[in-house]
Amino acid sequence: MNDRIYRYWGKATRQGDDLQGYHLLVYHCLDVSAVGKVWLENNPDFVSRSAQACGLSPKSFTEWFLFFLALHDVGKFSVRFQNLCPDLLYKLQTKKSEAPYKPRHDQLG
Repeated sequence: MNDRIYRYWGKATRQGDDLQGYHLLVYHCLDVSAVGKVWLENNPDFVSRSAQACGLSPKSFTEWFLFFLALHDVGKFSVRFQNLCPDLLYKLQTKKSEAPYKPRHDQLG
């Protein structure tokens, strides 16, 4: 795991104080974009109307929409979010932090 992009968790499952598993943030972002792609493919009227309202071709609208979906949790890359699971922060980045979770990741992004 030399690549920095793989050092951030996006979803974690706990049972009490025990970490049950986690999903890397980069994959979570790509998953959301993939689901959005399927949704757009099944809603061509939405794509057409939205593209027209934005002054874009349907293809360009789709590409921009999926790009922004992939960025929807960019605030989770902050140490403040990552420190919500200090054990994962240490496991993935070998660092510790005292940073509080303020502001939330949706505001940071």
